[in-house]
Amino acid sequence: MYPLLSDFIKLEGDASPKYELQSTSELLKYIEVIPAAPTSIVYPPELIKDVRQLNKRNPTEENIKQQTFIKEIPKYRSSKGGSCT
Repeated sequence: MYPLLSDFIKLEGDASPKYELQSTSELLKYIEVIPAAPTSIVYPPELIKDVRQLNKRNPTEENIKQQTFIKEIPKYRSSKGGSCT
């Protein structure tokens, strides 16, 4: 098992640490400057509306049918002379 570990260490390459401790003054170089808050209200962008909502058709009077009530209910009779009314 030890030869496998020694091969692994050789394949890893450089043994120098990738991370090091830095002072606060050194870290200030990497900190991004946060912009100031806007002075007025910022609204989100307007979302794209669905095309079906933009092109809604109002029903015309020709397409609207008058609702009619059935005055006489039809009576159905079976051919066998049963009691269906």
